Amino acid sequence: MEDAQKLLYIAIAFIVGLGLGLTLTRAVTSTPVELEIVDVDDAIAAGLEQQVGAFRFSVVQKTNTASVEIFSVTDDIPTHYHPQENHILYITKGRATGKVNDVTAELAPGMLVFIPKGAPHSLDIKDAPFEFVLFSTPPFDPNDIVWVNETATKEEKPAEAPAEPTKPKELTVQLLELNGSGQSGTVTLTDIDGDTTVVLTLSGAPTGVDQPAHIHFGSCSNLGSVKYPLSLVRNSRSQTELTDSMDEILANLPFAINVHKSADEVNVYVACGDIVVP
Repeated sequence: MEDAQKLLYIAIAFIVGLGLGLTLTRAVTSTPVELEIVDVDDAIAAGLEQQVGAFRFSVVQKTNTASVEIFSVTDDIPTHYHPQENHILYITKGRATGKVNDVTAELAPGMLVFIPKGAPHSLDIKDAPFEFVLFSTPPFDPNDIVWVNETATKEEKPAEAPAEPTKPKELTVQLLELNGSGQSGTVTLTDIDGDTTVVLTLSGAPTGVDQPAHIHFGSCSNLGSVKYPLSLVRNSRSQTELTDSMDEILANLPFAINVHKSADEVNVYVACGDIVVP
């Protein structure tokens, strides 16, 4: 209790001194200091009134030119600085590693720390809660804080590369009529757990005729060899399960899907469609 009273008398004297100093050069502040004795431990036990991020604090005294606050901190405070405020910390409880500019020190009760405005500083809490009395001139403003890591991240973050186009998990190919066959249709390729299901549907196909179909290298205008044999088209429909994924198929384009007239007339093409990524 005696130490706390001494501390508050120091705080009051600090603000009074600031006020008297300013009187010599300009009009005295319109908000004079009020005589008050505060037990720091009791004030913290009663609950600090405000919280900003990891800071919990209460304002003890405030004038137009300075203020005194009681702080309690339980988490590390990242590097930051105050563009407008000069701070003096008097530590009352706990331990921490403090850094101001390039100076690092182990902080403990009874120590004073002077932090000029604009000086980057941080706290690494070793024994929580870490409690201190803050003397600030001008008065402490929770908005007068710039977080250095956030600023660096915004300034230094490289531009993100454009995202690669998402490859489809389902793709439909239009089959166009060839050689006056009157047959056309669609082929749907669907990626299912890394395999590809190929469903071919024809309109105008003859009933009861098995029609070979394949996925060829190349295009309909320039067919190459067969890459994937498909199930025979029977009664206008065929379904084939391929062990290659959709990504693997699309990575090796160009391919074309070709349907033949029949097993006996395999050289006659009735419908064809190029596989194209939309």
